[in-house]
Amino acid sequence: MLVKEIDVDQNVNIFDIINYDSDNALEWIIDRSVEKTVPAHESFFLIKGLIVKTSQDPKPCYLTVSTPERIVDFVIHDFPNPRVSNMYRDFDDGEVIMAVPAHCFGVYELFYSRNNPEIGIEILKKGLKEHPNDSIISEDLGYILRDEKRNEEALEAFLNAIKNEPSSEYIYAEIAEIYKEMGQAENYRKFKKLFEEKSNR
Repeated sequence: MLVKEIDVDQNVNIFDIINYDSDNALEWIIDRSVEKTVPAHESFFLIKGLIVKTSQDPKPCYLTVSTPERIVDFVIHDFPNPRVSNMYRDFDDGEVIMAVPAHCFGVYELFYSRNNPEIGIEILKKGLKEHPNDSIISEDLGYILRDEKRNEEALEAFLNAIKNEPSSEYIYAEIAEIYKEMGQAENYRKFKKLFEEKSNR
């Protein structure tokens, strides 16, 4: 099928982009993906998203996502007569976020709507229920909770991330800073030391 033929009521989270030779993304050929969450391997997908505004319910959209870096270029929106826009254009006070958790590392802001942070938080929490040991989902959640000053919840998410394989040693620095803000000097020193040790390897 073509991108312009998407029926948002079917609630498909991920499409594989099969052919993108056309200059018009609405003419690209897509197929329903077997993936349930955004995978870490190299590919090109159309991922369900949301346009979150302050004054109305979120509206569905789709984002073109290149993995494993989870780079977004275009947003397909205004169904059933869709339009294509750059990811970073002005959506009339709206913010575009992904509605599907990702196993590949990227900017956490793809899940962070400052208009309504709870939407992205709930998307990531649901992803963690299905993939409790996923460090990337944990990190995305931790960064948003950190920015929202929800330190105890952020700490829980970051600690879950280091149980497996965090994306970098900087997660230990994030944990140290949270402990510092919470006044837990011993834990702050412990994780600061861990960060320094892992940085020097």
